[in-house]
Amino acid sequence: MATTAVQAPQAAPDPPTAAPAARSNRLRPSGGHLLIGLAALTAVVANYAALRSLDATVPVVTAVEAVTAGAAVGAEAFAVTEVRAPDALLATLVTPAELDELVGHVAVHDLEPGDPLRASDLRRPAAPDGSRAMSLPIPAEHAVGGRLVAGDRVDVIAVRDGRAAYLVTAAPVLAVPDGDVRAGLGALQAFAVTLAVDDAEALRLAAALRTGDLEVIRSTGAPPVAAATSGPAEGPVGAREQARPERDRWAGR
Repeated sequence: MATTAVQAPQAAPDPPTAAPAARSNRLRPSGGHLLIGLAALTAVVANYAALRSLDATVPVVTAVEAVTAGAAVGAEAFAVTEVRAPDALLATLVTPAELDELVGHVAVHDLEPGDPLRASDLRRPAAPDGSRAMSLPIPAEHAVGGRLVAGDRVDVIAVRDGRAAYLVTAAPVLAVPDGDVRAGLGALQAFAVTLAVDDAEALRLAAALRTGDLEVIRSTGAPPVAAATSGPAEGPVGAREQARPERDRWAGR
């Protein structure tokens, strides 16, 4: 009898295993990277804005004629010019809207035609109307008790050898010390009033400071003095005389 060999059934092959996932090489951006990127973007925007600002023109005031140091400036010495400049420089230049307020100011140095005008190129005059500013040291009790303010008008009287004379009348007060000179530390400080005077008045006051006593009279709103008064040596002060001879005597002329 023929026999047939029976082969055992072969085992089914194992299912293929999945290959391990490849590890990603990309890293998530950190907070530091984000800050660096933001700073770079800000720099680009700032540079772009700066370049655009240089393309724009701005009206400023420039000199059209030479201006000598110490001269009072008038509007005719300047013109409006369109310029390109960084904002930091433009902030120092005078604009057309500001020019009217600076007319009459004094040049602190020479200006040449074409020079842009800066606020620091000009200074306020010492006193209005071409006057001079003079500080008059005087005890407060001889200057209305120190009750003076800028804008007041005052007369200055010199007294010498029993005689008195007006040296200055209706002089504008430009400045007085800050604070109350009648109390506290102010009482120990010397009082001085700054007046607007002309050249002749300045000489008379300077001489009188050395040779006689002075009285400062507040004359704001008072009628003008028709003629300087001086008193006779033997009588009460008050007789009216001509101003010039008496004033000159107090000035030592």
